[in-house]
Amino acid sequence: MGKDLQKLKDMWHKFVTYGEIDPTIDTCISESWIRSQKYGVDCIHGGIGKMLSQDELNKILRDNNDLVLIALPIMQQIMKLVEGVSWVSLTNQDGYIIEILVNEDALEKKQAINNNRGIRWCEEDVGTNAISLCMIHDKPMLTAGAEHYCLGHHSGMCAATPVHDENNKIIGCLNITCNNKYMDNNILSLSATGAAAIEKQAMLFRAYEIINKTFNSISEGMIVTDTDFTIIKVNANACKILNTSERDLLNENLTHLLKDMDLPCILLQDKPLYNEDCCFYINNTKRYCKGNINFLNFHSKKDGIVIIFNKEKNANQLANDIIGNRARYTFDKIITQNQAMLDLISFSKKISKSNCNVLMLGESGTGKELFAQSIHNESSRANGPFVAVNCAAIPRDLVESELFGYVRGSFTGASNEGYTGKFELANGGTLFLDEIGDMPIEIQSKILRVLDNRQITRIGSKHEKSLDVRVIAATNKDLLSEVKKKLFRLDLYYRLNVVSLNIPSLNERNGDIRLLADYFLQQMNNEEQKTIHAIDEEVLAAFEEFEWPGNIRQLQNLISSMFYYCEDETITMDCLPENEFKSKRYEVAAKLKNPIHNAEMNLILNAITDYSGNITKAAKTLGLSKSTLYRWLKKYGIDTQELSTSRSSE
Repeated sequence: MGKDLQKLKDMWHKFVTYGEIDPTIDTCISESWIRSQKYGVDCIHGGIGKMLSQDELNKILRDNNDLVLIALPIMQQIMKLVEGVSWVSLTNQDGYIIEILVNEDALEKKQAINNNRGIRWCEEDVGTNAISLCMIHDKPMLTAGAEHYCLGHHSGMCAATPVHDENNKIIGCLNITCNNKYMDNNILSLSATGAAAIEKQAMLFRAYEIINKTFNSISEGMIVTDTDFTIIKVNANACKILNTSERDLLNENLTHLLKDMDLPCILLQDKPLYNEDCCFYINNTKRYCKGNINFLNFHSKKDGIVIIFNKEKNANQLANDIIGNRARYTFDKIITQNQAMLDLISFSKKISKSNCNVLMLGESGTGKELFAQSIHNESSRANGPFVAVNCAAIPRDLVESELFGYVRGSFTGASNEGYTGKFELANGGTLFLDEIGDMPIEIQSKILRVLDNRQITRIGSKHEKSLDVRVIAATNKDLLSEVKKKLFRLDLYYRLNVVSLNIPSLNERNGDIRLLADYFLQQMNNEEQKTIHAIDEEVLAAFEEFEWPGNIRQLQNLISSMFYYCEDETITMDCLPENEFKSKRYEVAAKLKNPIHNAEMNLILNAITDYSGNITKAAKTLGLSKSTLYRWLKKYGIDTQELSTSRSSE
């Protein structure tokens, strides 16, 4: 290093006595002397740094705890390597000592008062020193003997290097102080090397913290194993899901927890597994989960596995959210003013509070699913899934797998990921079995078993899973008649028919046809952003007289059709589509039970028939103008040419 300590002392003496700057002195030192003088630092008696209060010190130590933990081993190593070191200190970015290791044997008494944690080593307090200079110039700095501004520091030599974070921002510095008589030419290099080691460890620690925080913030459980399936890391949610502690999981072999899975075979596979059924055996209990299994690779070799899993209920919840297994309707959405319907709604609300099975009876299109969804939403299961299954729409050979699911590889053509059946998807909620009367007889016994013991077994699996499902079934068939035909099991009928609801047909709901027609019209206006103000009274009267085999569904569809045919602000009989109500519009009028309309139509038909389709003669006989007769023909949808043809063929 070759610093002439006596020459430095002479330079310092000239500056503090006469204000002279020797041209051979290091510029960084001379500029620091000038600043120290401006700060009013006492060069003879000064050099004692500002001391924090205990509360202030505690806060700084808390804020820099990670930095101290990282730096301390490196500081201890320096103390061992360098002979005659008085102390090794670590400061924060403001120059406060946050950690210090002291060699009591090499420490002079006059130095002891200035080497405690909480002392600030800045030019404003102690004048020129390596700690302040390294942070001012952002590089390693060494101050020896009289390069220090204060006389009390002249007996020592300091080498300090700034410590940076991952963004190259100074977060502190590492300082090595020794007595001048132990001057070591390598002390600055050692300080720089130590600071670089701290920076590297800090970045590794930061990366580890990010990974660890991310690892524990994942909502799913995560377990990492080595190649022998010994658990080497778990996150907090894994412990929560499995209801156990990290201590109990670490070093446990995963094969003991997942007894039903062939983990060694899985490790030999080339592809990860997704949505796998996982049954964890923990503390003499089974915990069913859904998991993804992937491999850890190191140097192109599998070095262990990672399993990310969640409670099966949560996994099913996610599936239901994606599929949309939610009940949209509530009782207030049922449009009615019919007293029988109002009484049925009131009774349905009462049974909603229970968990009993419900059997709904009624013609197609009466709104059985609407009632089922409303019961679900009125119940304590409202936040759970509502899964609807049309039993008549499932191919016979797929019914069992659709309802009960299957495990991976259980049969030819089975999905590699297995399949979650509708009963499992409905766990915690309601399963609506529509058209239950069409359920194959061989599947009915399995449904009965599920209803009896509340457990499900997937196809190809040996393990039963407990279920909490309410079943609502619906049919338009006479199930007792089906029982006599040996097409429906009597025991299943009684199991489903704990409470029965008879949904009335539209024809039985006096006063509701007009109400519903108006509701569907407004619904169409909202959907199509179009305004049709009303339905003509003649149409409404026809609706009330018509037999509705398709019930509410048929009425809704008809309103939709007439809405699109309508070119005015009112829906009239002219908007009635062809092929509706048994093919021809005039046949609608023929089916009306209004005697006046029937009489009018019969007079017209007879007159036209008598005059072989001659409109002029028919109008004269009826006492009508030709234009009026044409209007009546249009009103009743009578095609004179077709009528003449049909009459002649008779």
